[in-house]
Amino acid sequence: NGHSKPKAKKSGGRRVVVLDPGHGGIDTGAIGRNGSKEKHVVLAIAKNVRSILRNHGIDARLTRSGDTFIPLYDRVEIAHKHGADLFMSIHAD
Repeated sequence: NGHSKPKAKKSGGRRVVVLDPGHGGIDTGAIGRNGSKEKHVVLAIAKNVRSILRNHGIDARLTRSGDTFIPLYDRVEIAHKHGADLFMSIHAD
């Protein structure tokens, strides 16, 4: 399939969660009645979830931290690079 293999885990290491706020950049996702764009809504949600997880000792990372488009293939690679135990894609359709 061409994807890299996930990093091997060290025993007893911190859990890693990669949060993937959907869409971004040229891909707005759904647009709400009031004009809100899904790409902005899910990024805000992902940043809040990251903060909550970090406060509980979990190494939480984002696939994107700004309004940029990242292809799906690259999002998976980011999760593998960080040795993610969990990959969560966030959408708000």
